Amino acid sequence: MNRPRRLASDESSTPSRDYLYKERSSLLSLMDMNRRRLTEEARKRRIFEAKRQIGVDALDYQVQERRVARSRATRGREALRRRRQAAGGFGETAGETEAGRDS
Repeated sequence: MNRPRRLASDESSTPSRDYLYKERSSLLSLMDMNRRRLTEEARKRRIFEAKRQIGVDALDYQVQERRVARSRATRGREALRRRRQAAGGFGETAGETEAGRDS
């Protein structure tokens, strides 16, 4: 802010009350604008972090689902193989089991 230049002949060296009031109000408005800007940036940052975390969680969930499906499929294949062996077959596939049973 440009302060009014005072001459040496001025009898009072203190700034006037209305000048001080204007200076104070402009500083307060600057502080208010800065606070608003900072809170807006913080809000945007929180939203961004939340979205990023949601994305990470979704990926973790997908990986976990794939892992569960894979282990279920593996367990199913192992159970099927055990049942076939218990029925007297020696092979992995139904065709081999049938051939084993026929002989």
